[in-house]
Amino acid sequence: MKKINKILAVILSIAVMITTTFAVTVDAYAASKPSATSIASVSAKSSSITVKWKKKSCTGYQVQYSTSSKFKSAKTVKITKAKTTSKTISKLKSGKKYYVRVRTYKKSGKKALYSSWSKAKSVTTKKSTSKSSLGINVIKCESKPNGFKLTWTPVSSDSNYYREHDVTYQIQYSASSNFSKASTKTLSCYEQRYYSSYNVLSDDNNKILTSGTYYVRMRTIIDDEKKAWSSTQKVDVVNYKVDLEKYSY
Repeated sequence: MKKINKILAVILSIAVMITTTFAVTVDAYAASKPSATSIASVSAKSSSITVKWKKKSCTGYQVQYSTSSKFKSAKTVKITKAKTTSKTISKLKSGKKYYVRVRTYKKSGKKALYSSWSKAKSVTTKKSTSKSSLGINVIKCESKPNGFKLTWTPVSSDSNYYREHDVTYQIQYSASSNFSKASTKTLSCYEQRYYSSYNVLSDDNNKILTSGTYYVRMRTIIDDEKKAWSSTQKVDVVNYKVDLEKYSY
């Protein structure tokens, strides 16, 4: 009988240990959730919003956005680096109000532990100007030594416009009329410098133009919104430097 009591005591002791260990594990699991973050700022352009938040000790973040204040049909973007504290969300509708919130997450084995969501903030994307007024009117495309010069009417002659909007020009050229294997030259405008002409001598990868006939077109990108390509121009390029190197000994 004493033996049985001893065995029962051992079993009871083991059961208590297992229960205690389980309780501690559950508590540790719950306590290991990462702390929540908060949104530092949110800004908008015509088709995108940029969210910035406070850095926290975690594995990464989730950014959620919606046109509903209750986040119905919300979309969620995952950021996998803890040091990343901003995200630009593109391809949004212009002139629309968006709500955004952020939370942290931390990996625990195969599971992910999430913090509570930050307080939501709202922002309205800017209304896009009519497409026709932002289209490019190419005035002239003329041959220059080792390249060509393109002249056009800028989207605005008011420097304040470039302070309020991101304006980029893309010049594309190819030896083929259907622009296969085309090269691109990108020009970023800003308040003190916006373009109405440019001498193209190389592309974005610093690859210079060789002699030959090129088809040329250009377009604007306003606040991440790509506008239609201009009509195509044709130009003959003579690259004296390349030609001389070709025949040098």
